[in-house]
Amino acid sequence: MAIQLWSVDSLTKVFPDDLPPDEQPAVLAMDAARNEVEAAQLVLRCETQHLMSAEVEFSPPRLEGDGYALSDLRARFVGYVRVNDNTPGTPPEHLVRQAPADFPDVLLADMPARVRQNRSQPIWIEVRVPAGAPSGEYRGAVNVHTDAGDAAAELRVTVHDVTVSDERRLKVTNWISFPGIARWHGVAAWSEAYWRLLERYAGNLAEHRQNVILTPLFELIEVGAQGGGLSFDFTNFDRFVRLFQEAGVIGHIEGSHLGGRGAGGWEAQFEATVFRAEGNRVVRERARAGSEEVEVFFASFLPALQAHLARRGWLELYLQHVADEPVAANCASYNELTAAVKRYAPRLRTIDANMNHDVTDLDVWVPQLGDWHQSNDFYRGRVEAGDELWFYTCLAPTGTYANRFIDYHLLKTRLMHWLNFLYESVGYLHWGYNHWGGEPPFVDVEPVHGTSRCLPPGDNCIVYPGSGGPLDSIRFEAMRDGIEDYELLLALAAQDRDLAVEIARSVIRDFDDYDLDVAGFRAARRRLLQALSAD
Repeated sequence: MAIQLWSVDSLTKVFPDDLPPDEQPAVLAMDAARNEVEAAQLVLRCETQHLMSAEVEFSPPRLEGDGYALSDLRARFVGYVRVNDNTPGTPPEHLVRQAPADFPDVLLADMPARVRQNRSQPIWIEVRVPAGAPSGEYRGAVNVHTDAGDAAAELRVTVHDVTVSDERRLKVTNWISFPGIARWHGVAAWSEAYWRLLERYAGNLAEHRQNVILTPLFELIEVGAQGGGLSFDFTNFDRFVRLFQEAGVIGHIEGSHLGGRGAGGWEAQFEATVFRAEGNRVVRERARAGSEEVEVFFASFLPALQAHLARRGWLELYLQHVADEPVAANCASYNELTAAVKRYAPRLRTIDANMNHDVTDLDVWVPQLGDWHQSNDFYRGRVEAGDELWFYTCLAPTGTYANRFIDYHLLKTRLMHWLNFLYESVGYLHWGYNHWGGEPPFVDVEPVHGTSRCLPPGDNCIVYPGSGGPLDSIRFEAMRDGIEDYELLLALAAQDRDLAVEIARSVIRDFDDYDLDVAGFRAARRRLLQALSAD
């Protein structure tokens, strides 16, 4: 046969120089719960010519003896991005390949697609299982048509008698760069075209079970001068919240940071954004924490925000950022800001990415994964005191820790949310949904950060800009799978917590120690599904 076709697990990253196994029938086998998305990969290769056209069609898998079909099927080609340098501080066995190299990441929207001679091309095959699907084994086919011939693979989906909850109990946020959407799509920020585009990004977040949205307060709330004081128009704020509510993301409203570092680098004291009226004109500026300017503005703005949220019925959904990642040198100025928030809006819950144990008036603690590991007793104490615990990853931790970098195993991305379950953290935060750099995002996945270094590959984004909205990555698919796993683990824990913990422990030995064998993980997840199934 001129073309070769073989199957690969969706947790395996396929490279262009990968070769087919000696003997393996092309069978895509998946274990799924109801109300979840499952995927596998077909790999296409032709050694005799370029394939100018490669298209995929399905024979929908049907339940044996019943005829019920799984009809929501999708095929996308996996695209490659260039990684020039591996994530620093990482043992070789925790990297899928040494850089520089082309790494699989983006999921391309368009079919048919061209495949170069002697290059292996992965095709992402996705099945959405409805909540009402009967359990049992479904069989169908994936047919690949090319200008060098056709090939087919058997598709087997075992649907277990368990349903992933519609309730999204893990609180998950990936911060959107709103200017990035405007820049890469060539539309004016907050124009009608921009709002329509934002709906597509909101839909993408909802599809991946994100349920917290960073909300840019001072881009949306219009501050005016009135009677010698300030007025606040919440029209666009309300439109924004309703857009993400209707998409299924909210969840929770995550108010953007009120403050940030002043001049002087990482240890600089915190300042806050403030507005003041000068006649009919409004002046926006920065003022140091604890200053009269901050007190005057917070005394006006925060009660208005709290009252508006209460009127809309959104107060319990709202979380307020104060300032990002305080350290010992600026902790006092951070505490002045949080105290002012509590003074003028005591019903607002505060949240921040933070590893400083001396901060005050913080309701939701979000330590980096490594600090959570090293200081777990401290954070457990905060939970016992009534606070809430999330965690975050960004440039760090690296090494053997889970993270979502492009050169890491996909299983490490998925297992982040098994960590949520096993160590009882109810949320996850990441700063980089679409913080694309100055070069095209497909070219530059390691943009310069600050003045001297590049980010680890993919830290800045987990989606890419398509012609009319976001393109997914295989990392974002793995993250959604991990969130679905979290719901299943919670469901089993409600019946038998010891068994749920035992299954999680079979793949996670510690915060930074995991079994990265894909077959072993699949066995653990199958055991999870079987334990929940009534079959």
